[in-house]
Amino acid sequence: MNIAIRVPDELELKVSIFPFLHALDRSLDELIDESEVLNIHLISSAESLRALNFLPMKAYYQTIPKDDLNNIFAAHRNLGSLKHTKVDLYISMTENFVDVMIGRNLKAKKRVGFAKGKNSFFLTDKVEIKETGHFTDRYIGFLAKIGVGKPKIRRVSSRTFDPYFKDTKENPYIVLNIEVIEDELNTHWLDLISHFEDQRFIIMSDAFDKNDQKLKLTEFANKNKSKNTIEVFETEDLIDFGKLVQNSEVFISGDSPYVALAGYCGTQVFNLNRQKNDDMDNRYFIGDTVVCSIHDAYYKDGLDFHYGKFFDEVLEYVDIKIKKRESK
Repeated sequence: MNIAIRVPDELELKVSIFPFLHALDRSLDELIDESEVLNIHLISSAESLRALNFLPMKAYYQTIPKDDLNNIFAAHRNLGSLKHTKVDLYISMTENFVDVMIGRNLKAKKRVGFAKGKNSFFLTDKVEIKETGHFTDRYIGFLAKIGVGKPKIRRVSSRTFDPYFKDTKENPYIVLNIEVIEDELNTHWLDLISHFEDQRFIIMSDAFDKNDQKLKLTEFANKNKSKNTIEVFETEDLIDFGKLVQNSEVFISGDSPYVALAGYCGTQVFNLNRQKNDDMDNRYFIGDTVVCSIHDAYYKDGLDFHYGKFFDEVLEYVDIKIKKRESK
C-alpha cells in the first residue's frame, strides 16, 4: 500500500501533524494484511525537512523546491519516482490548491484534504476545517475518511537520539533558547542564570540569522558574572538540536517552534509565552510543558513580576531534579 502525504513546510505546523502521523501509522499497521507492505511518502519543501527525521516510523521523503510548489506542473515534475508509483491514498495536510492537485496528478485512488473552495472538486473525501480547538485536532476527521475509524490521538514522542555531548551524564546541562527583543538578546535570562551555581548552560537562539548567531550568543555569554558555565549552540541542524535537547535537564524558551520540537523529544519544557496560542500547545507530546503567559496582566503587574514567577517555577523543577540525581 502506497500513501503519499503533503506535509506543511513551516516547522511548528510540521511538528503539529506528528501525532496524526503516529495514529495513522499505528492504525494502518493493524488494518492491512500481513503480506502487504506499507510505504509512506512524505512530500515537503526543503524548509525544516530534517524535522521529519524525528519520526520513529519508516517513511520516504520527497523534496520539492519551494518556488515550484506555487505551480501545479512544476510540483508534479519534481515528484521523481513517486510519479511512477501507484498511489492508493493521497493526503493533503495543507489548505493549498497546488498541494491538492499533486494528489490528482498522481492519480491517487483516494484523495483526502480540507474542504476549501475549489479544492473540494479534486478530492474524493473532504474534511471540514475546524476553526477552534487544538491545531492537531483538525486532522482527526482525516482518519475517519481514510477508513480507520477514529483512533485516539495519543501523546507521542520522537525516535531516540544519541547524546550531543559525550559527557552528558557526568556534566548535565540546561538548554536556554533566548528570544530577541528590539534586535537584542533578552538579558532577563541572565537573571535566571544568576540564581544557579556551578550549573552548565547551553544557550541558543533561533531568532538570528545563522551568520550572526555565534557572535551574538558569545557576546551574551560574556556578560555572565555568575559561577556558571555558558556554552554556545548554533541552530544549524535540527538533528543536532534533537540530540542536544533530548538529553538535557530541561529546555527553557520564549515563543518558538523549537518548544514543540523539544516536547516531541520528550523533554521537560518551560515556555515563556507572549501569545494566546493554546491551539498549538504541547498536549500531544510526551515532554511535559509548563507555560507561563505574560499577555493577560502584562501592563498591570509589570514584566519583572512575570519573569520572577516563571523563574521560580524553573528553579523549583531543576532543584527537585538535582536532588533526585544526587540521591541515586
